[in-house]
Amino acid sequence: MDLSDRLVEHDHWLTARLLENAATLPDDALDRPVRPGLVVHEFEGPEPDVRTMLERIVFTKEVWTAAIAGRDIPPRDQRSIAALQERLAVVQPQFTELVQRIRDGNEWDEVFVDVLCTPPASFTLGSVVAHILTVGVVRRQTVIGALRELGVRDVESRDPIEWERAIGVRSPSAPRER
Repeated sequence: MDLSDRLVEHDHWLTARLLENAATLPDDALDRPVRPGLVVHEFEGPEPDVRTMLERIVFTKEVWTAAIAGRDIPPRDQRSIAALQERLAVVQPQFTELVQRIRDGNEWDEVFVDVLCTPPASFTLGSVVAHILTVGVVRRQTVIGALRELGVRDVESRDPIEWERAIGVRSPSAPRER
């Protein structure tokens, strides 16, 4: 597993766990403004509640994979936790495949024009992948805190080191246990 695999797989794993945690809450808690002033990006507007934060994690992957593939903006009217889980299950393989293709072809500095932007704008593939993953970290960490405040016990919060140990990845140079 190289660095891009680790980052993408951890991002997916933790997002899926947070959606599972959020599924334990009633709708009124998911929609409660727990971070009324939170704005991750001005162009997206406020993200005051857990549902909005989780939807934006999923939508960010959906819209960027669509833009790079030349597809239309994906619909985002389905915002229940079950629907977000389904949307993540659809987009995650697309995103994983995209990152692997970029990595394998060393296309990090390749430029594409995003015609979904108004006006269209150009980006490097590497900057888009970095954007998706870093913005996802901000949102996931915020969701972790918000879920705890809303009373969810044992909110998943493993960082990549803890996650890698939990799934059993071991460095080739690490001593073998006997």
